[in-house]
Amino acid sequence: MTYSVDPCALERARALLAAYPVADGHNDLPWSLRVQVGYDLSRRDLAMDQSAHLHTDLVRLRAGGVAAQFWSVCVPAGYQEDQAVSATPTICDSRSPPPTWKRHAQTAGLPL
Repeated sequence: MTYSVDPCALERARALLAAYPVADGHNDLPWSLRVQVGYDLSRRDLAMDQSAHLHTDLVRLRAGGVAAQFWSVCVPAGYQEDQAVSATPTICDSRSPPPTWKRHAQTAGLPL
């Protein structure tokens, strides 16, 4: 789908984002990485457009004016207690930046 954008409206939106940065508080990246690639980030380069696979990548975060990102730990509602308990630590571990993220640390603003 192609959208036409009024250049004046786009410029105003960019000015608003510069003055009032967006913080994304809902992101399924850790869960998607678990399901799709078992947290193997060498299989999903977040510096490249990943729209075919993920809702999040640095290209689209930057283009959308997202200045901050945080994740909460959640598991699917259908998980039984033991499944939820065992899934939670792996999601927490995924939130610690792995070595492959070091190459994107400056771009992403990661405090590595």
